Amino acid sequence: MNKQPLLERFPDITRVPHHVGIVMDGNGRWAQAHGLSRLAGHKAGTDNIRRVLQAATELGVKVLTLYAFSTENWGRPPDEVTGLMNLLGEVIRRETRDLHANGVRIRHSGRLEGIAPNLQRQIQDAVTLTSDNQRITLNVAFNYGGRAEIVRGLAAGELVITRGVQKVGDGRAVRVIEVEGEGAALSAAATPGA
Repeated sequence: MNKQPLLERFPDITRVPHHVGIVMDGNGRWAQAHGLSRLAGHKAGTDNIRRVLQAATELGVKVLTLYAFSTENWGRPPDEVTGLMNLLGEVIRRETRDLHANGVRIRHSGRLEGIAPNLQRQIQDAVTLTSDNQRITLNVAFNYGGRAEIVRGLAAGELVITRGVQKVGDGRAVRVIEVEGEGAALSAAATPGA
């Protein structure tokens, strides 16, 4: 492994994004293609997080969001869902203290409802422990969903629909709904064919 700092290895990097988002998708398919269980693929994906986080920190990225488990993932086979929940708990136990020592602030985006109480506590404890850290923010999107978050936000009065407009673009109708509010996860949601 090359120990030379990334910015020295890649001197042409002149602009670094403030926020990088990574959708953790394809780990199960990768594992199956290599004769492994889907859960082994998910574990391999989490093993890469440390390297990605170190590289992002070294490059000066301020926020790294990992889209790890959407509300749609509850539809996976029960053994896989249980394995993913156990894997999250294991990663929190294994990594939180070291992340804290390295100035990483952990944030959770998504809902805690539906997650086992002991895992909810682990998530909340990791977020609380690291809340004052400022080197980089690791935002873990877990049990999140765009539609679910809009519906929840509207029901709770946290979001307001500011306008609904019919637009025609590329020969198709698109309904644009703009939402705003402190809890807004999305600034706009587009529904094709509305």
